[in-house]
Amino acid sequence: MHMEFYQQAVWPLALRLVHWLLGLSVIVLIATGWLLGGGMVVNPPLHELLRGTLHVPAGQIAAAALAGRLVLLAVDPGVSGWRALVPRSRDRAARSEMLRFYLSWGRRQPPGYYAHDPLWILLYPVLFVLLGLQVFTGFAIHSQGLRQVAGLSMEGLLQWHSRTALFLMWLTGLHVASVLLREIRGRGYEVSAMLHGLKIFSHEKGGVVNHADPVNVSVNDILKSRQKPNS
Repeated sequence: MHMEFYQQAVWPLALRLVHWLLGLSVIVLIATGWLLGGGMVVNPPLHELLRGTLHVPAGQIAAAALAGRLVLLAVDPGVSGWRALVPRSRDRAARSEMLRFYLSWGRRQPPGYYAHDPLWILLYPVLFVLLGLQVFTGFAIHSQGLRQVAGLSMEGLLQWHSRTALFLMWLTGLHVASVLLREIRGRGYEVSAMLHGLKIFSHEKGGVVNHADPVNVSVNDILKSRQKPNS
């Protein structure tokens, strides 16, 4: 069957930078927080190294990246803005298809969508709230003045920080797993798209591309180029 694929810029640079800063810092926070909070690090110098050299700076980077993401949500009219994360009734069928894709471990065909996963649109606000709560409790733990102003105890903050980290860890794990499933089984090139900003579409997936000058690539041309002998 003859099929045409389109390569189109979808993710802007600012969103990609914020995404990777936030994602990598959260991974460092989860790993170091698990070691520090689990009591597995009994060596005081190593404990201080993990806390002061990795965990606290990663928290500061995550806070800056989250602030940048919230700014993009507020001011960007495109895929980085809040309008792109508002669930629409017309996307209900796509969300159902996406859920079936995940429940079948990628054996079903995923729906065509332009930017954000139609199912994860429902979960991104939860992720932002958890990140905001984690950043606030983290800063309050290290700021006596903030604790006094907010009337919070160290014990309560530590409990909230660890509980929020647990929910954040599960949600982050689900996000990474869903992206990898879409990358491997859905052939959506999700990971590479978040690196260079380009996504690949086809007519078969709903004709979701609408661009004034798309880059059209015929699958037959791709096959022919692969069959050419090396010169």
